[in-house]
Amino acid sequence: MRHFFVDLARSRQPGLDDLELFVSETEALLRFLVEGKDFGQPLWRGDDYLRQLAADSLSADIIPAAQELKNAIRSIPETELKRHGLTGTAARFKYNAIAKLSRNWRRYRGKYTVGGTFRSLMQGVEAVLDSLISAAGGTGGLLKEFKEVIMALAPTR
Repeated sequence: MRHFFVDLARSRQPGLDDLELFVSETEALLRFLVEGKDFGQPLWRGDDYLRQLAADSLSADIIPAAQELKNAIRSIPETELKRHGLTGTAARFKYNAIAKLSRNWRRYRGKYTVGGTFRSLMQGVEAVLDSLISAAGGTGGLLKEFKEVIMALAPTR
């Protein structure tokens, strides 16, 4: 399993390209959670029908919503990007924290329950996603909602 969001942590002065990469990494993480064989069992608990519905929604609705959000990034005013901490040192801190959470999740996956490290990673992603969607005037909200439902499916024990 690859580490998600690690390339973002390498950015010295995060900007618009990094925001687009963040959305792409979020999309890749969701694909992994829905389509990946490695992690699927604890999340879906053998419910192939629900997993198929998630896969259908991912391709029909979520991936287009992610692309719409990526397209909107270049039109977000610089003042909004700064106000939401989506560029510069604030973004650098957020990306490094998310990368650390991703590495921790990979390290502990399989040793402990899904709950702790997985939820921490998803909450870190949500912090940036919330700010980005807000700065983009609500564009991409479906991506956030899908991520939240996936997180809600994760067993806590």
